Amino acid sequence: MLEEGISYWCVAKGRRIISSSNGGDREMEPTARACLEKAPRFHAWYSETTKTTTYGMLADDGLAFFAMSDCSVGGRGLLRFLRRQRDRLRRRRSELQEELEPVIRRLRSSLEKVEEERAVEIGEDEEKGSSLVRLRAAPPRQRRWLRAVKIVLAVELGVCAAALLRWLALCRAPTN
Repeated sequence: MLEEGISYWCVAKGRRIISSSNGGDREMEPTARACLEKAPRFHAWYSETTKTTTYGMLADDGLAFFAMSDCSVGGRGLLRFLRRQRDRLRRRRSELQEELEPVIRRLRSSLEKVEEERAVEIGEDEEKGSSLVRLRAAPPRQRRWLRAVKIVLAVELGVCAAALLRWLALCRAPTN
């Protein structure tokens, strides 16, 4: 459910709306796109009020937070609302980074280990004069290890995808 007086809000990157909430009225998105395209460049905050509607845009960190409300909310109320949305998104980004950090650290150490093993094997094989043969025809131990790495990467990709879907679902969650 949208806050009292807020009829639509969205987060856009460039011209692409990446998340929105409109209370079920699909006709507001084209209006939002048009407003975002015509918003003054290089403004951190902009609002405009017509007879019945206040439009506001908050630009931050390459994103534009846009909302439409009835006039009773006013420009300052709309700015407070958009700042809360921005802060919620920042918290969720931070939470997602915290969840993914151990995964990325494990992948990085695993890849560094592979590079170290290959460097040792190449060094040994260069003494024998067959470095290319050694890399193409990996021993069974290395094939098993590479298969295990692929499985781990697939599982980690699934975890990352689930975390991303969770984040997207939270971004679309109604505000209270």
